[in-house]
Amino acid sequence: MLKPGAVVVSCGAHGSGKTHCAVSFCQALMEGRFGGAPEHVSLLTNVIFVRRRVDGGFDTASPPGVRTVTTTAPGLNMDETKSFMNALLTRGFMEP
Repeated sequence: MLKPGAVVVSCGAHGSGKTHCAVSFCQALMEGRFGGAPEHVSLLTNVIFVRRRVDGGFDTASPPGVRTVTTTAPGLNMDETKSFMNALLTRGFMEP
C-alpha cells in the first residue's frame, strides 16, 4: 500500500472522519513513521490548511511537502497531466 503512485480510497458518511483519518495517516507517512516508506513524500490534496495569525485571523498555509489542489481542471487536460506526471517521475517523486 505504501509505494510510489499508490492510491488509497476511503468512503463513508458525511462527518464520519474520513478527512481527519486521511490527514493523520498522511502526516505519519510524511514524518517517516512507516517502515519502508520513501524518504521523501509529496502530497497532493484538496484539504485546505490554515494557520492562525497573532491577530486572531487565519492564513492558508500548507505544510512542507503538501500541495493543495483547488481545481480538477488541469487533470482534465491530458497534455498538462502528462507533463505533471513526467515532472514527478524525473524528480524522483514516483517510480515508472
